[in-house]
Amino acid sequence: MNVEKLWNEADWVDHSRKIIENIDKFPKDSKIILILRHSHRNEPIIPEKVHKLRLTPQGHAIAIKFGESLPKDRPIRLFHSIIWRCEETALNIHEGFKSVGGESEMKGEFAPLYNIGIDNRIHLLGLNHPNRRG
Repeated sequence: MNVEKLWNEADWVDHSRKIIENIDKFPKDSKIILILRHSHRNEPIIPEKVHKLRLTPQGHAIAIKFGESLPKDRPIRLFHSIIWRCEETALNIHEGFKSVGGESEMKGEFAPLYNIGIDNRIHLLGLNHPNRRG
């Protein structure tokens, strides 16, 4: 898998790229809160099983790349919802950020994150991408 090509060209990565491209526009002394759902997963064959889907290999790779791309001069704390793929995404971002010398702390589950984006009427910061439902 060519992670750089995926990062630079895949449509589903567009929001992540834009976050990274624009994060340095915030003042250096400001606190930034990002609410992300999860990286790439397959579409469920049985809709009831959507909560059990894990990340694809591409999803893991892009979450790590996202972590590697965050500004290293700001420490990060990661929370995730109770859904496995959200935890996987947070762990991959943590791994990527630490691999480039960033200071990262895994805080663990934060149950209120579970409901963010479940309702299609919620479009928080444009992160409710149609290809990343559930």
